[in-house]
Amino acid sequence: DEINFEYINKEKHKEWQSVKNKMVQDILFHNGISPGLGKWTHEWSHPAKRGEKSTDQASLSCCLSDSSV
Repeated sequence: DEINFEYINKEKHKEWQSVKNKMVQDILFHNGISPGLGKWTHEWSHPAKRGEKSTDQASLSCCLSDSSV
């Protein structure tokens, strides 16, 4: 009985963590916050600093070059 109680508590905790993380991600997305693209990015976590082009930068450069024509 005690093992069952402990199992149920762990499952509730896992479910709560999942719901909480999903809710936080949705809130950040709807507020326009993208993790990894803010003030505190590090060189190893940002693809553009490693020499790779991100899709956001590529599309931005396309839009900028089209608007100047």
